[in-house]
Amino acid sequence: MELNTETLRPIVFLVAGGLFFIWLERIGSRWFRSLRARFRAKRWQKGENKALRMLSAAGYRIQSTQDSRTWTLFVNEKPLSVKLRADAIVERHGQRYVAEIKTGSKAPQIQNSATRRQLLEYACAYGASGVLLVDAENEQIHHVQFDLPEQNTAIKHSPFAWAWLIALLSIAVAVYLRSRS
Repeated sequence: MELNTETLRPIVFLVAGGLFFIWLERIGSRWFRSLRARFRAKRWQKGENKALRMLSAAGYRIQSTQDSRTWTLFVNEKPLSVKLRADAIVERHGQRYVAEIKTGSKAPQIQNSATRRQLLEYACAYGASGVLLVDAENEQIHHVQFDLPEQNTAIKHSPFAWAWLIALLSIAVAVYLRSRS
């Protein structure tokens, strides 16, 4: 096959067109992601404003928004600090709550494992009376409580600890009875 202008022209157009579409896809993909991120941020901001109004209308006093703090965990007995940021800290009837504001269809559901873990982390780290899951789009405020097992169970499960406790109480009672006679 002989290469001439007639046979090269379609090949050049195909290659140039392919390169153009690859370039267009990259630019378009970046632009679409940026547009989607702006849309989500706008939706989140509207949801947060609406949720804060809902909380106020429900009798909660907004103490702070976007409350940042550092929480220290211990991993292999070594401290590890992590940063947390709760959407709002609110108060009602002398009780302090961490409010997490969610928008969308899945995030506001307590069945969503990521949401549930986030609320549990806030419940532990903020030491508040409770956690509120605020579904801004469906205008619902859910008070979430976790049935947490006690952290310090050493005495419950140690027969030696109970034996020492009984021995100390016995000594205290003996000393008391002896001092009375």
